[in-house]
Amino acid sequence: MSMITAAQFQHELSHLTEATAPQPAAAPQALVDKFQAMMANPTPNAVPEVHQIGHTDIVTKAVKEQADYYHAVPNDVLYMSQHASTLSMQHLASADMTVQLEIASLNMDLQVKMATVQSSKDAVQTLMKNQ
Repeated sequence: MSMITAAQFQHELSHLTEATAPQPAAAPQALVDKFQAMMANPTPNAVPEVHQIGHTDIVTKAVKEQADYYHAVPNDVLYMSQHASTLSMQHLASADMTVQLEIASLNMDLQVKMATVQSSKDAVQTLMKNQ
């Protein structure tokens, strides 16, 4: 194709697309005014709280409970080390078993969470490969 033909073709093509392209419909003025009013006031009016139940946020409550659970082990170890001389052998053995159970529970919790993260990562990688 020569340069003149290509330029003519480009001109005709752009002319056709401009003529056949659908023109956007004009929005009613009432909708335009409503949109502008909403944009002027960025805070929503009476938006229901999705994540709130009562006054406690569910996610915040779960994180706080998890943090308290994680702090229990060091606190128990600290208590056991400070009071080892005053505890009887039965109480010392009981405290030791409690600490071991808490550590095993935390380890299991961590392993389950890591397995969940790894499986999610593998699923995303598989999805990306398949696309």
